[in-house]
Amino acid sequence: MEDQEVLSYREETNLHFNSKAYLQRFTDPHDLWYHAAILKCWHTFYQEHGKEFDPTKTSMLEFGGGPTVWDLISVTPFVSSITFTDFADTSRTEIQLWKSKNPDGHNWKPYIEYVVRTLEDNNDPNAVNLREQEIRDKIHQLAPCDARADKPLGDNIQEEFDIIHTNLCLEAVCDDKETFYRYLKNVCQYLKPKGCMLIVTACECHSYQCWKGEDNLHALYLESEDLDMACKTAGLTVLKKHIVQDASAVNATSNSKYYQFTVAQKN
Repeated sequence: MEDQEVLSYREETNLHFNSKAYLQRFTDPHDLWYHAAILKCWHTFYQEHGKEFDPTKTSMLEFGGGPTVWDLISVTPFVSSITFTDFADTSRTEIQLWKSKNPDGHNWKPYIEYVVRTLEDNNDPNAVNLREQEIRDKIHQLAPCDARADKPLGDNIQEEFDIIHTNLCLEAVCDDKETFYRYLKNVCQYLKPKGCMLIVTACECHSYQCWKGEDNLHALYLESEDLDMACKTAGLTVLKKHIVQDASAVNATSNSKYYQFTVAQKN
C-alpha cells in the first residue's frame, strides 16, 4: 500500500498541475528562442557520441519528462525504445495525445524543425515529419514515476536502461541537498553499468513558476559543485558539464542564474 503522504501529494499534484498552461511556455516563437541553448546541448552530445549507441537495441528512460518531448528530438535516432515517465497524470495524458496525433495534442513541430533543419542541417523535405513520427513510434511505454520512492518506477518496470534523461525535475521536489542526492541515486538504479545520464538543472535558483502568472514555487538552491557531489553519491562519474548562461536560455518563469547540462556515466 502506498504511503498516505505520497498518495496525498500525488492527488494534490494531479489536481492542480495544469499541463495545458505549462505547455504555453513552448508555444510562442520567443520560447523556442530561449530554449535553443538547451536544445543545442542535447544535439551536440548526440552528434558527438550517438554512434556509440546501437539504435537497434539501445533503451532510454525519460524520468520526470512533464508534458514535453523537446529533449527526445536529438536522441531518438540513436535508440530503439523510449520509456516516458512523469509523476502527474495530466503530463502523461498530454504525451499520449501528441503520440496518437490527437488534435488536442501540443504542436512540437517548430522544435523538431529547429533541431532537424537548423542544428542538424537536414534539408530533406520529409525529414521533419519523419523525425516526428519516429519519436511517436519509439515511445513504447508511458508510466508514472516518483523519485522519492525506493522504487521510483514501481513494481511494473524492473529493467535497466542505456540512457536516462532527467531535466529540470529533481531540484523542484527537494527541500535540501541530502534529499536531492538520495533522489538522484534512486533514479540511477535504473541505469545500466557504463550507461549515460543526461541531466539539465536550474542552478542558483530559489523559486520558479510552472506557468506565467502562477504563484512562485520553491526550488532547491544548487550550485555546480552540488551536482558533482550528487553524481558521486549516486555512483556516477561526470564526463562533461556545460554551463548555459546565455540570457536566451533563462526561462522567465524562474530566477535561476544558469542552467547546467551534465553528462555522467554509471560506474
